[in-house]
Amino acid sequence: ILVKFIFASILLISATCFISCEKLEPLYEPPVIIAGTVTQQLEMGPSYGAQVYFDFETGKSASNSPYSWDIAFSSSSENKIIINGGKNGVFSACRLGHVSFSDLVDPSTIEKDEWKHDNPSGNIDSSAFGSTLNRKISGNYWEGDSCMYLIKLGEESDLHDKAFVKLRVINRNGANYLIEWSYWKDKMPKHSFIPTYPEKNFTYFCFDCSQGILNEPIDKDEWDILFTRYKEEIYYAQVNQTEGYTVTGVLSNPESTKTMNLTGVIEYDDIDLEYARGVVFDDHLNNIGYDWKNFSIQANKYTINPKNTYLIKSRRGLFYKMKFVDFYNDKDETGFPKLAYQLLQ
Repeated sequence: ILVKFIFASILLISATCFISCEKLEPLYEPPVIIAGTVTQQLEMGPSYGAQVYFDFETGKSASNSPYSWDIAFSSSSENKIIINGGKNGVFSACRLGHVSFSDLVDPSTIEKDEWKHDNPSGNIDSSAFGSTLNRKISGNYWEGDSCMYLIKLGEESDLHDKAFVKLRVINRNGANYLIEWSYWKDKMPKHSFIPTYPEKNFTYFCFDCSQGILNEPIDKDEWDILFTRYKEEIYYAQVNQTEGYTVTGVLSNPESTKTMNLTGVIEYDDIDLEYARGVVFDDHLNNIGYDWKNFSIQANKYTINPKNTYLIKSRRGLFYKMKFVDFYNDKDETGFPKLAYQLLQ
């Protein structure tokens, strides 16, 4: 118990120093914006109440709430199921194995390392549900592995009997998923039919409202990057251990947008079309990520690393170089990321 208390205390101190898990650095000078660069400021809000979808080609954006869903089901052939790690700090899932809904599940007996969240890279093998739909029966019909999952929606002190959900994925038939689920103390499951749509990446599901939600305000071929809340693994040197932490950052469109973090590799001004064409992109969705901003304790505010540099290959095959130049609006409110970018041609 003493060891756990010490570990928790160290994490609390570390988290306090991190301030929303941003690196603590001296106050940087504002990045320089060269002539010919397009700038765009987006509004997440001081409390990050909005997530923002952005398209480089048109400069248009669309926003909605990042907190209205719990899990989501992919429309792609990958059979991917994701959980909303950005909803709160404890949102996670545990694989219980082959148990029934009538079995008593005691969440207090589950070890901390058994609770999983999705790796923001987007790799299905690093997600909480993994390849649970792994039995191809015929054509586009897949069956689940019959395993039960326990999803932690929030703190039991806040949600009481609705703090945990038991869930089993039954099948996917073409574009449609079938799941059975109940709150953790209930013994009779509900069945929910969840259709997906080819013009969207995911159909989202809310347990409290017991239905699927089309939570993407624009189609998947209309945006490149998403400013949102998600969970990232943060390394704490004090205890030589990583810990899942909710951050505010950028994820790329899983449909076809590619990104690369070139900070420390090449200067923003030196990137041209010839260089961009030689870059080998990977499929990680979190290459832009969250640490383009740092928190200065001395100034008590976020600052932008002037060396931050990113390359984007849009879903249409166009190359853009991009950097962040601010995280505040004219009223000095946080949650208003400002980016500068240029089409390479």
